[in-house]
Amino acid sequence: MRAFLFLIFLTLVSCSGITSYNDQIFPAYEAYIEGDLNVAADIAGAIADENYQSNSRVIFQLESGTMLRDAGLYLDAFQAFELAEATLKAGYDERSALHYSAIAENAASVLVNQKNLAYLGTVSDRVLLNTYKALCMFELGELDNALVEARRIDQAQQRAEQFFKNEYDAVKEAGNAQGYVLDMEALYRDEQFISANKDLFFSQGISDFRNPFATYVIGLLRRIAPENGESPAFDFNWLAERIPNNRFIIKEQKKIDSGIPPTGSVYVIFENGVGPFLRQQLIRIPRGIYRNTIQGPLLQEDYIALPKLISGKPAANFLKVSGANKMQLSTSLIADMNKIVRYEFSQRYPKILRKELFSASIKGLIFSPVETYAEEQLNSDREEDNPLLGALMLFGTNFTKKMIAQADDRAWKSIASNYQIAHFDRDDLESITLSLSNDQVAKEVPLPDAEVVVIFARSVHSSHLNVRTYLVGEITME
Repeated sequence: MRAFLFLIFLTLVSCSGITSYNDQIFPAYEAYIEGDLNVAADIAGAIADENYQSNSRVIFQLESGTMLRDAGLYLDAFQAFELAEATLKAGYDERSALHYSAIAENAASVLVNQKNLAYLGTVSDRVLLNTYKALCMFELGELDNALVEARRIDQAQQRAEQFFKNEYDAVKEAGNAQGYVLDMEALYRDEQFISANKDLFFSQGISDFRNPFATYVIGLLRRIAPENGESPAFDFNWLAERIPNNRFIIKEQKKIDSGIPPTGSVYVIFENGVGPFLRQQLIRIPRGIYRNTIQGPLLQEDYIALPKLISGKPAANFLKVSGANKMQLSTSLIADMNKIVRYEFSQRYPKILRKELFSASIKGLIFSPVETYAEEQLNSDREEDNPLLGALMLFGTNFTKKMIAQADDRAWKSIASNYQIAHFDRDDLESITLSLSNDQVAKEVPLPDAEVVVIFARSVHSSHLNVRTYLVGEITME
């Protein structure tokens, strides 16, 4: 009876985390990808409030922040990002080691799926969080505060990269302390594993965690903020080296080097499509890949639940910019979030594997007595034993294992698939037309009489285009 009660406890614990993140955010995300930005913002805010005390607070605030910003609610968006950042800063470096040490030292901590541990954010999360905070301040007309946030982008990136290393080391040390060894090289030679995870083995064309869009925002704010005392030269020089084919960056770099001010410039930023996300998949782990230096190989050839990265979908190839006198441009790519997130995911994958395999091996030890007792009941000929109870317990054990084996699918989905830019001199243009490369939607955009004009174009699908125009020091809403 004690074993049966224990099984019920395990089932209840596992079911407490059965809802995936994708299911939780779906009502807001569904409205968002349909282009209903105000509805999405309302729903995302309600979901964030509902999960205010949860371990997923950060990710819900990030989603709410982007949707609020796209709906034009910049102060509310900034506050959502501020809350996410404050949550991350509370024990940011310590919480990772805390959680993974708990996995090693306390078997009860692995009876919940990883989604029930605090979401600590990725490197790309941290960088974009501060980037969006800077943009919100700019969109509120507070250039000085926008520059303050811009300065924090590099700091956030450096801190996040160090956190990434600390997090990985904590997982590895927790396993090593208990004698667990993961042979990553053997796993990466396994044909079935490679086939199921082939995206991990493709070169992404990048070799670090840096986000060029974040650097561009820093440089642009330094470029257009009057008498701010901060030169954008370093930012645009780095961008020119990183993205040598972006003609707008090269042209702006030459202007900066020549001391030409931004007066009369129009800057277009195209936030294109929706970002990559995670989906659960079962991965086969062959015997011998994971072992204990004392007990030998662990886990018979088995499947465990792991996240799979799904690429985000751009709304269009580019944004066309046209005006009088046959003026026509197209935006140029500055940051592909599919590549940036995929690079980090490939770097993070060994940690994810260690964590899940470590948890699975401990769970196997926990369930072993229950399964042994159930098999004795099922196969016993003694009158006092109960074969039906044994069958029910084995069924329940398998069900509980399945429920516990859930991948952490939390990812910031409402970011853009990629970010693109275009620059041009206004001259005597009074308006321009912005249209997606597929020509399904176009909008005429007046050009206010201002020293500098910045235009944000947001498109979440191939027939949606939301345009907002800003002046330095002033805001006009379309």
